[in-house]
Amino acid sequence: MFPDSSRENISSCLDVHGTVATAALSLSTTLSNDSYDSDSDLAEPAFQPRPVSLPSLLEELKGGMSDDREKLKVDQEDLLNDATAHYKDPNFEPKKKLRVIYNKQPAADTGRVT
Repeated sequence: MFPDSSRENISSCLDVHGTVATAALSLSTTLSNDSYDSDSDLAEPAFQPRPVSLPSLLEELKGGMSDDREKLKVDQEDLLNDATAHYKDPNFEPKKKLRVIYNKQPAADTGRVT
C-alpha cells in the first residue's frame, strides 16, 4: 500500500500513532523529499467531508430497507446481549425491518418500541 515507505518507517509510524487507521492516514499524507507544498496546502484535509444532516441520512438509509420484517425477542435484563447476538448472527439481514418484542413486558411494537 505504501511502496515508497520502508518497513521500518511503517513500523515506527504504527508505534507512534497506535492504530493502523491513523498510521495509514499519516503515511498517506507524508510528503516525499522531492515535492514541495506550502503550509496552507498541508493544513487542508485530503478528503472533503460531505455535509450530512441526521434526517437526510435516516431517509437515505430508510430508502434501502426491504419490506421484509424480522422479529427480535429480548429480555429487559439482558437487552445488550440479546441485541449483540442478533447483530452477530451469520443470518443477520441489515435491510430487514426489525420488530422488537420484549419478553414478559406489556409493550407492543407498533412503531415506537422499534
